[in-house]
Amino acid sequence: MKKTLSILFVCLLILVGCNINHEHTYGDYLVYESGHYHPYTCGCPQSEILEVHIDFDTNGICDMCEYTMFEITQVAKIVIDYEQKEQEKIDELKKTEPEMIYYFNPVDRVRCTFVFEDSDSVNRIIEEYDVYNVFKDSDINNFDSVKMLMIIFERNNFTESIYQKINQIKDNETSIKELYINFESAYIESYMPDINYYIDEKVELNYEIEKRLFNLTWEKGFIIKSKEEYDAYLDYLLEIEDFEPIRENINSKRDLYDETFFEENALIISSLITRGSGSIKLTLDNLYVSKDKVYIVIRTDEPEMGTADIKEATFSFIVKQSDILNVNEVITLG
Repeated sequence: MKKTLSILFVCLLILVGCNINHEHTYGDYLVYESGHYHPYTCGCPQSEILEVHIDFDTNGICDMCEYTMFEITQVAKIVIDYEQKEQEKIDELKKTEPEMIYYFNPVDRVRCTFVFEDSDSVNRIIEEYDVYNVFKDSDINNFDSVKMLMIIFERNNFTESIYQKINQIKDNETSIKELYINFESAYIESYMPDINYYIDEKVELNYEIEKRLFNLTWEKGFIIKSKEEYDAYLDYLLEIEDFEPIRENINSKRDLYDETFFEENALIISSLITRGSGSIKLTLDNLYVSKDKVYIVIRTDEPEMGTADIKEATFSFIVKQSDILNVNEVITLG
């Protein structure tokens, strides 16, 4: 394992030759983060230059002075470094796209893939290095038919010690052509509009989620305060939809609400939100009222791999009439 250590020059004394047969005696090590110093106790002059820590057995402790160089149970530094770079990307997006909030997604899994010269070497390595026991807290996949061995670790199980063992196998075995280490997260991008970018004054709106309604257009949302407006909303959907099963579904909702419901309640329906894959997650952040508008803020979480279909979603709510008396427009931010 390569380590970058700065060598601290404490003091440099003029060296005076000792008797060649003299054997130095030493006191306790003087230990620092960047190295150690072993002082003479025999009175001989000595150059006080820190020596770097040595860790040949890769247990996280210096073989000479027993200084703990890192906690062996800590997540490997390569993971921390990767996450730091991802966080820096998020910080840069905050500058270039102030209208959006981007969320950092930590690593969930680390995938280590060995590519071999031949299939026989895969099974030999598994046996010689006791792979199933050494990496027992992992998902091990023997793909000897395609000359590959894949070991998948949960983030917190991919420690510095594990990382060193993975590299030791790679460095010791000439039959291994490549080692790929990939970092995987549940989502590769998570974002939502920043409501504070669009409006200065706002009030959070109390609501009850209504799952039985939907929209067919991404052009506008609806605020419905009466039975008459509710019927007009259904008629509008029928005008733009020709597929008979969907038309039947629209008509089936005629009696969901009556005049009594609208005496105290109202409905808010977002515009239709679409994404390029059904595996993309859409969730509600909140509803806000500002002047005569209600804002629906939607968060998006995109996985690395997606299904080959389209995501369509509508968010609908029941609210109190008294909370939206002056509201006449719905704006969906997603």
